[in-house]
Amino acid sequence: MTEFTGLDLEMEIEEDYVEVRQMLEATLLYIMRGLAERCAEQIALIRTVYPSEEFRLPEPGKEVRLTFAEGQALLRAEGPEEYRNVSDEEDMSTPQEKALGALIREKYNTDFYVLDKFPEGARPFYALEDPANPKVTNAYDFFMRGQEILSGGQRIHDPETLVARIKKKGVDPESPGIKEYVDVFRSAGCPPHGGGGIGLDRVVAWYLNLPSVHLCSYYPRTPKRLTP
Repeated sequence: MTEFTGLDLEMEIEEDYVEVRQMLEATLLYIMRGLAERCAEQIALIRTVYPSEEFRLPEPGKEVRLTFAEGQALLRAEGPEEYRNVSDEEDMSTPQEKALGALIREKYNTDFYVLDKFPEGARPFYALEDPANPKVTNAYDFFMRGQEILSGGQRIHDPETLVARIKKKGVDPESPGIKEYVDVFRSAGCPPHGGGGIGLDRVVAWYLNLPSVHLCSYYPRTPKRLTP
């Protein structure tokens, strides 16, 4: 879809970016754990038209959080033949994500999980590199049934670090739009912070395992559809 309903959360980090990841994870799990009770009638009605298996959630205290490298290792070891040589330094394709989701469902009995520490090359210039390993970032994605529903991480708040990473990405820090972005951190300042963007249409679609995310939008817009 070229238009979608999103929900963004940003928060200050006191000690570690994991605080943000845990807040987002706990919020989504709280909502999803209550759906079966609060919306049982509506879910049952939808399943009369679009049958689906119950959405599996991890037991409290057994949430699944893998690093990106661990996810790729699982694909290489137990995934389909075409993923035997996937790289830890390249972003996952949608088919890879779905294959990993199927493996995690079988291995951990959950349709909801987190992938953390995405490779540096797969994240935008404002993602903070892991101080202990600059090949990866303090960035994560959340998944439902093997499809991404949230992307986020720790943002760079120091302007000089930000400029250095912008240059590393091959972008001119003085270019229009980028310069103004950096100047905000120089003029107003900002504490360490992080967050995530949630695709609400996707959350509904994948929770109900619908055949298309378009079914969760009143008037889905695509590159081929402008009206109604």
